[in-house]
Amino acid sequence: MYNTFIWDFDGTIFDSYPHIAASMYKMAKIHGIKGTLQEMRDALEIDYSTAYKVFSLTDEQIKEFRGYELEYDFEPKAVPFDKTEEVLKTVVDFGYKNYIY
Repeated sequence: MYNTFIWDFDGTIFDSYPHIAASMYKMAKIHGIKGTLQEMRDALEIDYSTAYKVFSLTDEQIKEFRGYELEYDFEPKAVPFDKTEEVLKTVVDFGYKNYIY
């Protein structure tokens, strides 16, 4: 029986990929990097390193993208999935533990 739950944050607890992809897309448009918002999201959902390689990003472009990503008010905002709080609370109510990776 499991008594500990380890959750991944992006795409599991929070619907953050629209925000992350929009951040990369904003940076890409400024620098003339070709790619659609969906292509960037698809690459980012594999992992960041893959997205950096697919779009041949420089260290400076990565830094700029990550800056947009950290802007709390940048739209669309990362938000928790529906019922996330309820699920996490239920785990605790059963005496189990939640951890975020």
